[in-house]
Parts: sequence; structure tokens; C-alpha cells
Amino acid sequence: MSVASIRTEIIRAIDKVLTDKKIPHYIDDKVKSWDGIDYIGIKKSPRRLFFLHYFRDRLIEAIVPLSLDPEAIKLQYGIKGKQKFYDTPSQHYILMIPIAKSLNDHELINGKFSIEEKSDFFCDIARLR
Repeated sequence: MSVASIRTEIIRAIDKVLTDKKIPHYIDDKVKSWDGIDYIGIKKSPRRLFFLHYFRDRLIEAIVPLSLDPEAIKLQYGIKGKQKFYDTPSQHYILMIPIAKSLNDHELINGKFSIEEKSDFFCDIARLR
């Protein structure tokens, strides 16, 4: 699988938003697997993830500080997601955000919004890491 083929529309869009705002990050081009489900990540450093894109489940996972709960994210950014906690104590949780294809075959957050439309969310979450 080539690097170009694993850089999905979602990953490329998040990368562009973070790059445009000069937020240091990199795409881990190695496809990894969690419970048999493949994903690719955008990271701040080798051990600090910002976002994961699970291909099969059509899902973005954002690593979010505990101080910003899912209801606050919904109110502030208009993004709905499901909260999942780590197995070990942490200052962060995982926000699972569904992705759906639009009629013109673009991937949309919550089936409604492009990454660009919600760029503030991705930039703010990255800055909080």
C-alpha cells in the first residue's frame, strides 16, 4: 500500500488545516491496527497522538482533555461524538466522531460538516495536547 493511498481524504484535510495554522504535527504513515481495525494517526510527537482515522468503522478519534466534555464540544463546535475512556488513568479521553459519505462522495463529520468547516475544533484540540 503506498503512502498516497493511506492518506485518506480525512487525514489530508486535517493535515491541511493544522499546516495552515502552523500547528506542529506529522502523519504517521505506518498503518496500525487496534483490535484488528486499521487506522492511521496524526501526531504531535512519536508518543503523543492528536487524531486517529479508522478506515473500516468510518470514525475519527480525537484525544481530548478531560476539561472539555462531549457536551461542551457539541455546544462550542457543533460536533457530536461518543466519549470513551482509557483503560488506565489519564488526563484525556477519546472522542469518537462518526464520518459519513455525502452525495458527492466526500467524507463529512457527523454526515454534515467538512473538516474545513470545523477547522477550529481540530486546531483547538491539537493546541490543547
